[in-house]
Amino acid sequence: MKGQTSVEFISILAVVLFVLAIILSISLTQVNSLTERIELAEARVSVDKLCNTADEISAMGKGSSIIVEVFIPNNYNKNLSYIDGQYINIFSYGSDINCRSSVTLDGRLPVSSGKQYLLVKSEGDHVLISEVDYS
Repeated sequence: MKGQTSVEFISILAVVLFVLAIILSISLTQVNSLTERIELAEARVSVDKLCNTADEISAMGKGSSIIVEVFIPNNYNKNLSYIDGQYINIFSYGSDINCRSSVTLDGRLPVSSGKQYLLVKSEGDHVLISEVDYS
């Protein structure tokens, strides 16, 4: 009788653990998907902010500059991301996030992900975007 009770208890425990493992797996998938969507949305805001700032700085004239805080996603591919001509493009999570400025742009995006500070400076005939050097 005790042996049968132990077997039943272990069987029930195994089923409960299996169901909990499935629920945990689904939850982690949802969290990862939500994180990806949030990071892509933050990257979209950053790219748009850079383009708008470049347009504004160009209108202010040569020598005008401002430091802009941007967010670079954790899954950022620096090899497929660029500043070229009038375009800024960030490639992350298999998606291109880009914008087109009304002015010619030059410069480089940061090497690392996360919160970054970029200098946006009018050079007269183009706008330079570069990492802020605090040294």
